[in-house]
Amino acid sequence: MKLSPPTVRPARALAGTAAAAVLSLSALLPGLARAQVASPPSVPAAVQVPPGNVRFLLGHATGTQDYLCQPATAGYAWTFVAPAATLVDDNGAPILTHFAGPTWQAPDGSAAVGAREDGVTVSPSAIDWLLLRATSATPGPDGGGQLAATSYVQRVNTTGGLAPAGGCDATTLGAAAEVPYTADYYFYQPGDAAAADMGTPQPSPAGMGDVGMPPAAPAAVPAAPAAPGPASAVKIAGFAFGPANLTVARGQTITWTNGDAVAHTITSDAKAWDSGPVVPGASFSATLTEPGTHTYFCAIHPSMHGTVVVAG
Repeated sequence: MKLSPPTVRPARALAGTAAAAVLSLSALLPGLARAQVASPPSVPAAVQVPPGNVRFLLGHATGTQDYLCQPATAGYAWTFVAPAATLVDDNGAPILTHFAGPTWQAPDGSAAVGAREDGVTVSPSAIDWLLLRATSATPGPDGGGQLAATSYVQRVNTTGGLAPAGGCDATTLGAAAEVPYTADYYFYQPGDAAAADMGTPQPSPAGMGDVGMPPAAPAAVPAAPAAPGPASAVKIAGFAFGPANLTVARGQTITWTNGDAVAHTITSDAKAWDSGPVVPGASFSATLTEPGTHTYFCAIHPSMHGTVVVAG
């Protein structure tokens, strides 16, 4: 892809352009399209993802790397400020925005913020390939969880984005440069170490979709609630809660155990409890004392639902 030359403008215009891009994308995206995860070129050792993480999303970014002309030890220099990009899936549909932090945000409001772990210069004419560790990953204000379990992000296949070679001096102090770039971003979450394969994305497990999501299944007839017992356990397997419908005595403790290879949450629809990401093999327990029907779901995979009836 041939990139346009950098755009230089006053610094205040740069902030306005980035904010407008984020707002306009949010308005245009009512839902998040799933991106296909294809295998990238071989990943250098420095940017391999640690074992115990599996990829779940790929986005193709087009945007700018933004710089400011500022004083430096040897006079003046272009200083990196932030990225401003839109990530799309393999069909060209927008799926994420990328901005200062560095932050990636989904239309459901969930977001991940990263910090550089390492990088490799693959091309002298392009910004580095990077491995970034998620320093925070949060659900959206309404419970959206597309990026809520993000653990690592890889930036690979970069073009452009380098700071301008000149044009920063006393006469342009405070000017901003928007340098076009493209890159592929791979997103990972805690999961089966064997599937991670040291950072190189692998084909999805059998029966899974392109981003580690289960294929659509026909609607099932709800199972009859079980009678209250001395102990209650729910197994998470195959992107489903089992049993999906459970009856317990008042004050009885329920334990959910994640048997899948990716993280899940156990989140109350009424916001009475939220486990946060439960990594593979881990458990979460809750004791319900309010009689009635309590529904819950997985904030990372919202198609997963369960019900607990607390007998009075």
